[in-house]
Amino acid sequence: MKCRDVVFSFVLTKWSQEYIKSAIWECRCYLPRNNNKLTRISIRFLFRSHFISSMSGTCFVAFSSYISKQRRLCKAKNIFSCRKYNICTFSSRDSPLFNREVVRSSPAVKLAQLLIASIPTWTELESKVSQLLGSKVYSYRLGEWERHEDCRVVIFTDENLWCPYTKRICFQLEEKSIPYRFWYLNMFQLPSWYKDINPRCQVPTAIIDGEIVYDSPVIMKYIEDRFPETKPLMPESMTKKMKEDLYDFERLERRISNTWLLWFDKLFSEEESLDSFYFTLDRVEEALHIYPGPFFFGEHFSLVDILYAPFMDAIAATALYYKGIPVRKTGGLFPAIEEWFDALSRRPVYQNIRSDEMTMIRALPYQFDHTEILPQAKRIAERMETDMRNMDMKQVKKDPFESQNRLLASSKLIHERTLILEVLRSSLGIPHDSTDFVTLDTMLRFVSNVLIEGYFSMQDFVLDNLSLISSSLNLLKDTIQVPRDLKYPAFRQLIAYLNFIMDNLKMQAESQELNHPV
Repeated sequence: MKCRDVVFSFVLTKWSQEYIKSAIWECRCYLPRNNNKLTRISIRFLFRSHFISSMSGTCFVAFSSYISKQRRLCKAKNIFSCRKYNICTFSSRDSPLFNREVVRSSPAVKLAQLLIASIPTWTELESKVSQLLGSKVYSYRLGEWERHEDCRVVIFTDENLWCPYTKRICFQLEEKSIPYRFWYLNMFQLPSWYKDINPRCQVPTAIIDGEIVYDSPVIMKYIEDRFPETKPLMPESMTKKMKEDLYDFERLERRISNTWLLWFDKLFSEEESLDSFYFTLDRVEEALHIYPGPFFFGEHFSLVDILYAPFMDAIAATALYYKGIPVRKTGGLFPAIEEWFDALSRRPVYQNIRSDEMTMIRALPYQFDHTEILPQAKRIAERMETDMRNMDMKQVKKDPFESQNRLLASSKLIHERTLILEVLRSSLGIPHDSTDFVTLDTMLRFVSNVLIEGYFSMQDFVLDNLSLISSSLNLLKDTIQVPRDLKYPAFRQLIAYLNFIMDNLKMQAESQELNHPV
């Protein structure tokens, strides 16, 4: 018999209570010889569980098995009997993984069907999450699958939604409850037609009721004028002093953003840049003391706060990570700025449009050539990365809207599953028709269901190729952009649950003894 690879398929009746443990099994099989005679040989199998789903919905557990003979792998197309350890066999036709005639009476087959059935189908998941979320509007930003007859605003922006100028407009539209849609652009390869819309070839650009508007402060004022009936974001009666202060606030915002940008452009020395940075922060601190209250106009949240929010977020994250300079939690150095951040954080809309720290940090090298971490900041940067990677369930359980944000994270995975699976598949180099792709699909359904239910048992998740699953989960964590893909609170829920799942998978992998035959 020629030496070839072998793939057999079985369903085991001997199951672990928690999961199928990889083990070496001894059994006797009958294999066809070239002379059509049957020769009885002893084979050692290494079983690994792997769920496969056929077009008809019948579920199997397929096991890869290996024959050791003269240290080479031999292949056999059919298996005639395999009796030891109560293993029931399939009669294989064309594919080693699909189109099987299952021994229907086998209790093992029924158990396999019951176990895999605990992970709902995409249709079932979509129905479940829609029912739980209900008809409440959680965002006025429309997704690709959503339609809205009254959508009067389209925003052109970068494909990652890194642009802080765009986030201002997003913040304003959400506060005013105005439906809008994004049109994402590759800023490195702008389409030729975009120059006809915006001759500057910059983002954001807005089309509001058919009118083209660009430059974020201009867009924001245009929205206020165009939608006067929806929640005005400026004080109703502006005194002369307030108008003068408004002009000063806008000019100071440009100064703080330019100071930050010039710092990373390396046009000045580190000492000069740091002095200029602290000087400008002092001016912001003074501006917040003009009116009593946490916001720039005191107790009145306004467009000025929206104007500052995205850049101040980015400054706080990147200055700490790359430079080791804190803007928040400074021990009383900037109390008004700290109070302003706290007041913003209590606004649900702000939580929905803000970026997470790592998204802002990772975006910076794409915008500047000089983004090295200073020596005094390396320990801080390592701690920030560790905190994000190790976000656990205890942290997110404190979220007052924990259940809602879990469901929003699950809803995003469900509605964007085709794109997510394609990104994972292409990044990991997996063919469409492979069993690994089926594993990815099952894994994503499992994660979506866990987010809906809020808990899981490893008994519900018995997949082989744990290294593939871990790689795909890590990739999923790294490719999510906030707030483009998920709102910040929902992102925190997703990361915590992914970490929890990965920790359990790691424990499962460590508990298995994979003794490959020589």
